[in-house]
Amino acid sequence: MAEIPLPSTSVPGDRERDGAKVTARQELARRRWLAAGGERQDRIRRQHDRGLLTGRERVELLLDDGSFIPMGSMVHSEEPGQADSTLGGDGAIHGFGTIDGRDVAVHATDPTVKGATAGPATLRLGRQHERLAEAGGLAYFDLQQGGGARITDLISSRFAGSGGGGFGIMHARPRRFAFLSAVLGDYYPPWNLVQSDFTVMTAAARGALTSPLLMELATGDSVTADELGGISVHREVTGYVDAAVEDEHEAVRALRRAFTYLPATPFDAPPRVVTGDPPDRVCPHLVDVLPDNPRHPYDVRHIISQVVDRGSFFELAPDYAPNVVAGLGRLDGYTSLILATQPMAMAGSVDVRALIKLRRYAGLAETFALPMLSFLDTPGALPTKEQEFSRIVHEVYHSAAARLRRKVPKVALVLRKGIGFAYFALGGSDMEGLTFAWPSARIAFTGPEPAARIVHRQLIDAAPDPAVALRERADEMRDWAAPWTGARLSYLDAVIDPALSRSSIIRGLRALGMGRTDQRVTNSFDRSVAR
Repeated sequence: MAEIPLPSTSVPGDRERDGAKVTARQELARRRWLAAGGERQDRIRRQHDRGLLTGRERVELLLDDGSFIPMGSMVHSEEPGQADSTLGGDGAIHGFGTIDGRDVAVHATDPTVKGATAGPATLRLGRQHERLAEAGGLAYFDLQQGGGARITDLISSRFAGSGGGGFGIMHARPRRFAFLSAVLGDYYPPWNLVQSDFTVMTAAARGALTSPLLMELATGDSVTADELGGISVHREVTGYVDAAVEDEHEAVRALRRAFTYLPATPFDAPPRVVTGDPPDRVCPHLVDVLPDNPRHPYDVRHIISQVVDRGSFFELAPDYAPNVVAGLGRLDGYTSLILATQPMAMAGSVDVRALIKLRRYAGLAETFALPMLSFLDTPGALPTKEQEFSRIVHEVYHSAAARLRRKVPKVALVLRKGIGFAYFALGGSDMEGLTFAWPSARIAFTGPEPAARIVHRQLIDAAPDPAVALRERADEMRDWAAPWTGARLSYLDAVIDPALSRSSIIRGLRALGMGRTDQRVTNSFDRSVAR
């Protein structure tokens, strides 16, 4: 298209600048140049020297080439009459674009403008941007580095209006878009860590409710930013981070990959990806995957990888509560939530952190009506005083209750041990779903050794060799826990050949609605246990 020539005569909006006439279109070009960072090249260079990208560069890296449509790029907080050489935005970038051809909304903070803090105009723009994303049925991507709202706007009683009536809104009402975020630098306070459906964090990023300086001033405790909110804290201690990566390019790849599993809104079906992996594929490797000794560990991810479509398992929060494996995978092309106890960590026993992890991702499945598949091999809840004091009774009970509320297709597969009430928290014998078991499954209130000690205590104590007597009685108890009784009484829906696990699970989930648009029975948007 030919460029439209500049007007040769004055038009409304023309004005004098430094003694020369400036046309309205020339002023528009100047302001666009300023908004793109024209007069803050030194700040951009400092950002690059730290190995970090600018907000605009992050947006362009995330989106398909050439698809970005900015919104409110000239928003700023300068008062009328002040020098406008700082018209480079207000610490935030808003707009729209596409990812793999799917329309999305995107927001990125810009650390080169006022430390990426936001003033009143940007906060208003952000609310409008979110409303437009909701109205358009768009997934929302948030790329964060910065200090949040501008403190000079919040040190007066105007602070009361910064969140009054709206603070916590993401979980207070049904949310109408998928929310994926990245923490790419210092971010205080990091609300996205508890709002997002998926959060990725880079090694250089840090975030906490308060800063080290404010903590020291308030309490006298001296702590570094990494000790307070570094990547290792959120990867291993808080569990806020679904994926921890080295740099921003990896973060963007993680965001784009996560989006392939999720719909744009809770009212859409997730995209189906035809992988070419036959749904009736036999898995002969699973016949011999369990160790002969029931006490020996194994990596449950080997079983997961055999059952899901090849190469489709995307593990989430692997370093938080590693005794539970959680992730997204595909079954016959359909996105499913995968949960499993991990015998490689704590023998697969369940503690409070594991239950928090289970409930958090069960909530994700409910929000987007994702089928749920659980693999059970657990000796039960971790029996320690610390766990009792940490309210494990509450967590076990409410994890089971929360799972019952998830009205999505659910299948549980008992691999080996299904002991105690942890069995129900993982979906064992859930009347709202199907429960399959391998012949190797052993299901009981308690493990065979403790059961033998309680039931046969006098016999064992009086035996010539108590250790032998204990082993014999425990083996007897182990046989009683075999799946045949549970199947006969309909507590188990089927005992299956391990080699047929994939086909049995896919057929079960399909029977319960996987792949049908009417599979969602209800959607309560229960976010009370998010992260």
